[in-house]
Amino acid sequence: MSDLSDADRIEERASEWLEQRDFGNWNEQDRRELDVWLAESSSHRVAFLRLDFEWRRTERLAVLRGTDAQLPLRSFAQKYGHFLYRFAIAAFAVAIVSAAAIYLQTPRYEIYATSVGGHKTVTFSDGSQIELNTNTVLRVRMADNRKVELEKGEAYFQIKHDAAHPLVVEAGDHRVTDLGTKFLLRTDETGLEVALIEGRARIDSGNLIGPKQSATLRPGDVAMATSNAISVVKRSDVELASALSWRSGVLVFHHATLEEAADQYNRYNTKQIVIADSRIARMTFSATLPSNDVVAFTRVAEKLFNIRSQNRGDEIVISR
Repeated sequence: MSDLSDADRIEERASEWLEQRDFGNWNEQDRRELDVWLAESSSHRVAFLRLDFEWRRTERLAVLRGTDAQLPLRSFAQKYGHFLYRFAIAAFAVAIVSAAAIYLQTPRYEIYATSVGGHKTVTFSDGSQIELNTNTVLRVRMADNRKVELEKGEAYFQIKHDAAHPLVVEAGDHRVTDLGTKFLLRTDETGLEVALIEGRARIDSGNLIGPKQSATLRPGDVAMATSNAISVVKRSDVELASALSWRSGVLVFHHATLEEAADQYNRYNTKQIVIADSRIARMTFSATLPSNDVVAFTRVAEKLFNIRSQNRGDEIVISR
């Protein structure tokens, strides 16, 4: 019964995806979420392909018979779901295998992700590496045209350059092209930040207000790309090393405010730091601390500034 319940749940979700695709406001984000769901399980892929095949077949029959083909997908699944399960192997085996073969032959993205506080290193066959920082999602295709989509978060790229197949990283409306390089990418609600460590890279923005902009980066350059501009500044080796300190599990603060430090810690921990006093938020300090130890940070803050912290469930509140 448990297996049947799981099968029904998968069938229902597959029908929802099809209904959204055919009758909803389908967009690029929907497509990416569908890719993630399909990648989770072969059962998801088979259910989706089977329902998609039968739905298209029903549409064709309805047109031939002069009836309305635009039936809600969930009603279709509820009406024919169990029948399809009983006869799927016999009636649709050839269609499913053919559709699956086409699906598998299509260039696919591999999805890599980390949770809050997570850290993962992915090594590819050509020796290239990508390190994922906390709460990051990447979609990667390295087999032919090397392409990466940074859905969210931060990642450090160490790429084996191939002039014939340069690596392209897309993040929102921005594109970074590898010209033989090591670089750090971070995306959030404010835009995309690119720090070039070694080699060269080019950043292009494709949906700016006004003319499109681009910039070629060299070691030490940090580019910030927003919806309407690209700006580039030069950073020292010390600053770049600090930006990469998460690779060693620490956060490095140089004359940082407590507010800036709290924002960083909140990226790496589910227990969030709340600073209740604006005067405290502006206090500055320098330190190197473990990224996953909120208590260590609050103890340092208490000793340095004679303040106190209170543990309130999922939050630590810092105040006078």
